[in-house]
Amino acid sequence: MAAGAFVVILLAMLIWLGGTELTQRIASIHSEANAELSGATRLSMDRDATKMFLHKPMLGFGLGTFSEVYPQFRSFYTNFVVNAAHNDYLQFLVEMGALGFATMLWFLIVVYRRAISKLRNWPEDTNGAVSLAALLGITGILVHSFVDFNLHITANAALFFVLCIIAAMEPRFGLSRRRLNNQI
Repeated sequence: MAAGAFVVILLAMLIWLGGTELTQRIASIHSEANAELSGATRLSMDRDATKMFLHKPMLGFGLGTFSEVYPQFRSFYTNFVVNAAHNDYLQFLVEMGALGFATMLWFLIVVYRRAISKLRNWPEDTNGAVSLAALLGITGILVHSFVDFNLHITANAALFFVLCIIAAMEPRFGLSRRRLNNQI
């Protein structure tokens, strides 16, 4: 009974908030599915990007060159221009090589180490809670980067770096809750 009521309320909310947009999106899924990349195409692109990396493993091809260099390595036919690897990690490897990729990993290790060091007392410390929230956002973006090129979108990249700064910076968000309670 409760589950049925929940579904009815959920459907009513969806219709009320965006009924026409929702029905148009559902109706267009079949026609748009033909224009989107399939899993097999993504895997082919990943294999092609790996071949590109092996061609210039140390320094890569240079930032922003993926779309110009990729056609030489493409192993499948398509009418579309492949402008990104749809995997940020492979694209970083192709464009920056192993040295640039190692620099990126070093950056992430430093951010995570500094953020995790603030998490030791996070229930009592506002700084730890803020670091935890920033780490969750960073991790979400990094996981999404395995299947898309979301860091090529300026707003996503800016958000990622702001979250990195918040996670890694020195504690600045006021007194800890324990000290605040003792003062009251």
